[in-house]
Amino acid sequence: MLKPFVHYWLKFSRLLLIIGLCIGLNGQAMADLPSALAGKTLVVGSESDYAPFSFGESPAKLQGFNVDLWQALALQSQLNYRFRVAPLPQLLEEFKQGQIDVLINCAQSEERHRYADFSVPVMVVKNAFFVRKGQSAIQAEADLTGKAIIVREGALTRDYVIAKGWQKHMVVVKSIQEGLKLLASGKYDALLAAKLPTLKLIAELKLASLEAIDIDTGEPMRLSFAVPEGKVELLAEINQGLSLLKTTGTYDKAFDKWFSVYQEQEFWFYLRHYAAPIALALVIFFAYFYYQWLALHKAAHQKIADYQRRTQLALEGADLGLWDWQVMTGKVFFNERWCTMLGYALTEIEPHVSSWKNLVHPEDWAVINRALQQHLAGKAPAYEQCR
Repeated sequence: MLKPFVHYWLKFSRLLLIIGLCIGLNGQAMADLPSALAGKTLVVGSESDYAPFSFGESPAKLQGFNVDLWQALALQSQLNYRFRVAPLPQLLEEFKQGQIDVLINCAQSEERHRYADFSVPVMVVKNAFFVRKGQSAIQAEADLTGKAIIVREGALTRDYVIAKGWQKHMVVVKSIQEGLKLLASGKYDALLAAKLPTLKLIAELKLASLEAIDIDTGEPMRLSFAVPEGKVELLAEINQGLSLLKTTGTYDKAFDKWFSVYQEQEFWFYLRHYAAPIALALVIFFAYFYYQWLALHKAAHQKIADYQRRTQLALEGADLGLWDWQVMTGKVFFNERWCTMLGYALTEIEPHVSSWKNLVHPEDWAVINRALQQHLAGKAPAYEQCR
């Protein structure tokens, strides 16, 4: 009975986490672009038929949630770009060949992490199976064996169907709209796609005969902006830009524009039925949270102060150099001892990761950068290099 409440509370908690991360970032204005991006025109890949994230026959007609986010990000970060509109498989191939700098509709996967680095997710959505209402033949995952399942070309849902061994009867379409119309016309048995945007499309296309069914589809899809592997400065610019879109409210406005109408209708439907248990759960949760906060706040504050004091004493006593790299912004904190160990004054070294790169011998950079990228991509547990 509390499932709708839990669903929306998890979404709210995720937004709080994003806000917390944004607050923790360096809030410096982004007017000074990294040198690698200054004057460069980025090629930004986007699909023509992936509503409501991006759709339109040409760059001039392109619109959607991710399109709005990218345009706002590029404007505030002063990035020059041009759109490349094509089907997803073609975009992925051009991306691998180095012809595209940014993909704005790229779901994260283990295979794609081999050639791309991803921004923080712009949306996390659960996939769902869609069937015709009253189709009692499909009620559980086991019922999908031998069924004709529709998936979008190039999407991760295709990989999921193959991994389950259902590919013999798999039907690949160019767009979710095409798949929905085929399903509603009585063809094939089910469609697998991202739940929230597909529900929105069903409402817009007035396909009242279709519904989502409650079958587990594994991990949710993390939709992100993708850059070629190793493009650290570009990824940092995008991540900081996304954090600013969130803090300024631009992200929320774009979300409301493309998704909130449906979500509000769904939310108030559940609220009418579950208002009492939701209210009780909220009261219990916030009472418990407030009590814990009061109990832990003083102890946590003292613990942090003690830790900072001990860290400072340890650094001074051991005569150690310290550096702290904020990967998302490229900013680096160097303490004075770190600089003097290299024969510099603190004021002579710019607090940016590029300063560290400039101090590395050119013959060592290839090995060091390879190890660094392995760690940033999650392929190595730690970054360690000694010469």
